This record gives sequence, C-alpha cells and structure tokens, in this order.
Amino acid sequence: MPARFVGAWRRRGLTIGGEPRDDADVLWLQAGSWYADLRIPHADPGGPVEAFAGPAAWAAPHFTWWHELDWVGSFPEDVGHLEEVGADLVERGTFTIDGDAVPYHETWVRSSAPTPRLVAVGEGARGRSGQSSRGPLARRASLLLRDSGLCHPPAAIEGNARRVPS
Repeated sequence: MPARFVGAWRRRGLTIGGEPRDDADVLWLQAGSWYADLRIPHADPGGPVEAFAGPAAWAAPHFTWWHELDWVGSFPEDVGHLEEVGADLVERGTFTIDGDAVPYHETWVRSSAPTPRLVAVGEGARGRSGQSSRGPLARRASLLLRDSGLCHPPAAIEGNARRVPS
C-alpha cells in the first residue's frame, strides 16, 4: 500500500448520478493494507450508521476495499477509480441502483487533525486461499489508534467475515 494513502480521510462531497448528495459524515481510516470506514447520517445522528472494515489493495488507478466486516452487510467489495487532485483524493465509479449503473464521485480530504499513528492488527494467518487459520469465515480484527503519545487499547470488532479473493 503506498504511504500516501495511509491516514485519516474525510469525505468532502458525494455526487450520485450527477446530483449532489452528502447525507453523512464519513471517516475513512487507512492503516497499511487494512482500512475502516464509518458513516454517520447528518439528518438523524441516531439513525442507521454504516461501518465496514477489512483489507484494501491498490492497483493503479483502482483501489479495492473488501468489506470483511460489515455492519449492514451492504456488499463484499468496493472498487473505485482513485486519483490524486492536489492534496485531495477523488474516487469515481458506479453503483447499481434498480439494475442500472449509476455513476458516483466522492472527494476525500486528509483530516486536518494531526495524523494519528494507525496500526491494523489481524488475528490468524491467512493462506493463499484467503482463509484465516481460524476457519474460512472466522476472523477477528482490531484497529488501534494512537495519537499524541497516548495509547488506547484496541477495540476488537467481531462479525461475520467474508473470504477475500487472493
């Protein structure tokens, strides 16, 4: 994973099908080859939160995020065309809505807060088949955020994991 992608990113804008739509505060944390994505709706802070995490890969110009852990079970992988525009990242791709491919565009800006040290920890070795040593669908992962020299214990996230293509 190129070091330029590692860190905390906040979504500044979203356009779907040519229409602006920014309905959530979105934070994307990239820690080496692992990521976490948290989406909190603007209109109803107590409403449906989306969160997913897992391994990620960069094969220019495409970035792939596998939803190995997914709060709502949206889809197993997310592939976007990612390009650097100044200090920002612009992601483009398509969603399938009612059987139609609809284009989207997201702008990501690096968090203005001092960049924390992000460390991703996976439990269980993964073989070439993509299976964890704890079984094909069992996986436990943690994301440890360390900032200003303070270390907080990692919060374990457990869920129904999906196999990731090798």
